[in-house]
Amino acid sequence: MFEAGKLNVSYNCLDRHVKAGRRDKQLFSGLVTVRRTKEGFLTMSFWIMSANLQMFSKIWVLLKVTAVCIYMPMIPELAIAMLACTRIGAIHSIVFGGFSAEALRDMNS
Repeated sequence: MFEAGKLNVSYNCLDRHVKAGRRDKQLFSGLVTVRRTKEGFLTMSFWIMSANLQMFSKIWVLLKVTAVCIYMPMIPELAIAMLACTRIGAIHSIVFGGFSAEALRDMNS
C-alpha cells in the first residue's frame, strides 16, 4: 500500500522528460488533415505538447472546470485534454469520437 503516495500522470508523461533534456525529442508524428507541416505531417515534441498542456490547464482552472467528458477522435489534442484534467484534478471520462450519437444512446439501453 502507498497510503501517502502520490501519482501525477501529467508530470510523468511530459514534464519529467522535458526536465531530463528530451524537450525536442519527437513525441508524435502523423498525418493530420487540419494542421500540416510542409510534408503533410504534424509533429509534436515533448516541449510543444507540454506548452499546449500548460495553456489548456490554465484555461480550465480559470473556467473552474471540475468534471469533463472528452468526445474526440484519436488526435494529440485528446491526450492534451486528458492530461490537463489530471493536472488540475478534474474528473474525466473519454469517449472515442468515432462513436455516433445513436451508438452512444444505444449503449445505455
